[in-house]
Amino acid sequence: MRAGSTAIESPLMHEARRSMRRKVAVLAVLLVLVSLASLPLGSTAMCFRSPADIVDSICMGVRLFTESVFARTNYTPGQIVEMCPAYFDVMGRFATLYICILGGAMLALSGSLYQTVFRNPIAAPTMLGVGNGVTLGVVILVFLFGVDAAYHVTEHYLLCYACAIAILGVVIGLSTIIGKGQPSVTDMLLIGTVFSGLLAQIIVFFTYFVFTDQQWEVYTSINEVLSVSTDSFSLVLLSCVFLLGTLPIVALRFKINLVAFDDHEMRMSGSNPTRLRFITLFCATILVIGAQVHVGTVAMVALAVPFLSRLVFGAEFGKQTWGDLLMGAILLVVCNALVSAVNIALYQSGLLLTIPLGLIANLVTLPLFAWIMASQRRGWE
Repeated sequence: MRAGSTAIESPLMHEARRSMRRKVAVLAVLLVLVSLASLPLGSTAMCFRSPADIVDSICMGVRLFTESVFARTNYTPGQIVEMCPAYFDVMGRFATLYICILGGAMLALSGSLYQTVFRNPIAAPTMLGVGNGVTLGVVILVFLFGVDAAYHVTEHYLLCYACAIAILGVVIGLSTIIGKGQPSVTDMLLIGTVFSGLLAQIIVFFTYFVFTDQQWEVYTSINEVLSVSTDSFSLVLLSCVFLLGTLPIVALRFKINLVAFDDHEMRMSGSNPTRLRFITLFCATILVIGAQVHVGTVAMVALAVPFLSRLVFGAEFGKQTWGDLLMGAILLVVCNALVSAVNIALYQSGLLLTIPLGLIANLVTLPLFAWIMASQRRGWE
């Protein structure tokens, strides 16, 4: 009987794996197509670029690379612009696209992790106060450097990451003390809520009563990420944060489901509940910090994409991981294309306004999230 059931189950499992691979392949192809379609709408030069400009710039990049490696020939920026006028603009669009892909993947995966840890389908990655921790870092930056704060890129990243990670450490530490060495999810949630409210009041005090009008404008520009930073340092830092937060989760993806159980059940399965929850929360927090610092506050992406991923791949986290990464990247690339088109239209009409990516992403994702919640009234499985 057991042999017969194994013979029946093996083809089913094989078909399930093939189905998952097909879904991942479709999403990967869709991501490539959406990315290519969004390149002409890049807003770095506030103009549309033709496919010919993009192809010429890619060929120019290949030429510069091969000649610098094999012929030891280096061109000045002026020479490069003379040979290919659109080169630097198109390379900036590729950098922005890369940041959006990583940012969307990070937001979606962090949202899925928080929903799993807190056993709550509407848990947000910022519920422990790390979102306000990032904002506090911006407040300290503007307070220290004034109107020149935007030029202190290294200090900006250092303060934002340090404040957010410190908040996470305080929340986990206090919950550990209250739980006498066993931090509970409920304690972390309550402490995080208190700290989030406290930080919000501190931020309001500084922005309304301490900052001058010029400092307020600089604070708003940095905090809302009105322009995505595409310098080499930002790209390298975001890549490192992405790998730091994603690789442990991918390696442990078949164990992440256990964090939704109580401590006794986790120990019965051979896992250390404290260690597994700490790794999960730390990675999720690192991911959401990196996404918020580099692309702005896009909380709705972290809420909606995990629902979509569960609808397509099921509730098993090992399979859902790939859906989170790919769907989050696709959604943020689409939102970036929309905000680029809107900003180009505003610029060409003479309106000196810049719409942040976070605003468009939240407006696009909110009705999607409402539809998902309405269609999932039976609850989260």
